[in-house]
Amino acid sequence: LAADETGVIDMPAAAGPTPAEAAEFADQFRHLLESLGTDERPIVDLKLQEFTDEQIAERMGCSERTIRRLTSRVKSALTRAFDLPSPVDEQA
Repeated sequence: LAADETGVIDMPAAAGPTPAEAAEFADQFRHLLESLGTDERPIVDLKLQEFTDEQIAERMGCSERTIRRLTSRVKSALTRAFDLPSPVDEQA
């Protein structure tokens, strides 16, 4: 790494998705959200806002167990949709 005349170090840009890859991901994610049930979509929205299971259950008027079950179902759908390793496989 070299510094320029102002002393600023020239660092390579962080590797990230290309605009095409980001657009493809957004399209896949939108399609996945549309495929979710009406009870699952609000959970995804609230999880993305970093609500806890307890807070989501309170807002939706159901048990935390129901939220955990629905969250697990959404995670499985994400795993299948994006061809990710299963969370169970990662723990082994």
